[in-house]
Amino acid sequence: MGQLIPIPKYKLIDLYKRQKLSIRKIAKIFNCDGRTIHRKLRAFNIKTRSPSEAAIKIHISKSKLKYYYLHKKLSTNKIAKIYNCDDFSILKKLRAYGIRVRTQSEAISKYPKYNFNGSLKEKAYMIGFRLGDLHVERNCQLIIVQCSSTLLEQIRLIKSLFNKYGHVRIYKTHRLSGKRNIIDICCHLNKSFEFLLPKSDRIPNWVRRNKRFFISFLAGYTDAEGWIGLANVKRERKQPVFQISSYDKNILNQIWINLQKLKIICPKARISQEKSEINKQHQDCWSLRVNKYISLLRLLDLLEPYIKHPIKKLGIKKIKSNIIRRPYVRNFIYC
Repeated sequence: MGQLIPIPKYKLIDLYKRQKLSIRKIAKIFNCDGRTIHRKLRAFNIKTRSPSEAAIKIHISKSKLKYYYLHKKLSTNKIAKIYNCDDFSILKKLRAYGIRVRTQSEAISKYPKYNFNGSLKEKAYMIGFRLGDLHVERNCQLIIVQCSSTLLEQIRLIKSLFNKYGHVRIYKTHRLSGKRNIIDICCHLNKSFEFLLPKSDRIPNWVRRNKRFFISFLAGYTDAEGWIGLANVKRERKQPVFQISSYDKNILNQIWINLQKLKIICPKARISQEKSEINKQHQDCWSLRVNKYISLLRLLDLLEPYIKHPIKKLGIKKIKSNIIRRPYVRNFIYC
């Protein structure tokens, strides 16, 4: 709880009634907020000045007020400092001139925000990426999307997803993961992005029932959690592999079911790392892998137009080149 500010009644009467100081000036004297002075005035039954009385000393034209408030995006408090008055007087001037007062979310940030464009394909991709790698929360009327990564490509991808809809801030931290610095990204969006708030271990039904939406979702989830490339194995030096590792067991099972419908044959998701209190691993980590050549090529052909991550795109090219060089696979494809 904040410390109570002792303001004598006689002093408040002298400053407000006799010296005609504004609430802002009095607040500055007592090193407090203007609302505190308002509460004190009411508590002492000191009648506050009417809007006309409070605004009489404020000489600001409508065009000048629009310039500061709408074009420069200054807050009412900053404008009040310019004109040596309190922010309530500026607010009254805005209303008197018919200038629309910013909403709470607009007031938090000076950067404009735009509604989601309504593309279900893009929406499915964003949901997949969110369930894989994004932290999303509501702050007043803002939807805040956050992520931390050591990969600059991942941060740039997230920026490309959201910078056309709102302000994106990227900053390096002093935290390390291995030998790499962790990079944080924060995106401020409007409430049309509420569909990103749910964090559940399931794929939305409207996504699962439509092939294009499912592939778009899978591309987003893969860009967040997947690995596409050539793995080193004992029997064969380079083994083409598509793999997703995640704690979301149910999502991986639902992905597997849909892959079977698309004739992409692969084993069910398996535990790749068991939970362990010693290693602070509180959940089992599951992995879904596709490595049969024909199924892998079919999957990559479907995913390639939807994948956005540059490292995953490169992985697709490497796998395709590697598989097609194998004579028996090439003969099977073109026969």
